[in-house]
Amino acid sequence: MVRSQVESDQSPVLASAGLDVGYRKKRGERVTVVGDVNLQLYSGEMVALLGPSGVGKSTLLDTLTLMTRQIAGQLTILGEPTISMSEHKRVEVRRNSIGYIFQSFNLISHLSAIDNVLVGYRARKSSPFDLPDLARGLLESVGIRGADQEKLPAYLSVGQRQRVGVARALIKEPPLIFADEPSGNLDEVNTESLFELFREYVAKRGSLLYVTHSPTLANLGDKILEIVPVPNGPAELKGRIR
Repeated sequence: MVRSQVESDQSPVLASAGLDVGYRKKRGERVTVVGDVNLQLYSGEMVALLGPSGVGKSTLLDTLTLMTRQIAGQLTILGEPTISMSEHKRVEVRRNSIGYIFQSFNLISHLSAIDNVLVGYRARKSSPFDLPDLARGLLESVGIRGADQEKLPAYLSVGQRQRVGVARALIKEPPLIFADEPSGNLDEVNTESLFELFREYVAKRGSLLYVTHSPTLANLGDKILEIVPVPNGPAELKGRIR
């Protein structure tokens, strides 16, 4: 197992052993896309998931974020095995403990930028009274300022929509952040600012696993997990310290 400097004696916030991820065909046949995944993610780590398009990065991410169930193997989040979790419990974990930055943004078209940021937190049972101020501050930290915070997604640039999605994932301060190509629609300056924000976040509050096909962006992480295609079989996950 690849180890980084932040691991010491702490328990991982996310761990898998012999994890197979994929999908089921209509007749119930299991198709493994990425097999025998063994990984550990610790608080304070920023880890890159690298691989070419179509190799299974998003499929693995969907399983790690409890959007889909594993085909086989063990997955533990915050010390709790997921294989026996009820659907209600899986939703609760996603709502309270996981932040997800979508490659396709997934913003709500009829809500303003600030309301899109707020909507994820309002799904929780309680919210702080200063939540709107928190949302405005987060939007400012990703470069969405002034009147742009009140605009609908259709009136924001592609890069601005991406940054609204980042703010939405961070506002509830979850211990686990997952990001699918988080800088795919950003220029070089905004990409640099985004990863500085990520580094600041994980240093204080949690962990980040981000998907990328760029070796340059992968090298910004503490560890690199690379999904490698295998002829006539499921892809494999290999890890290394950068």
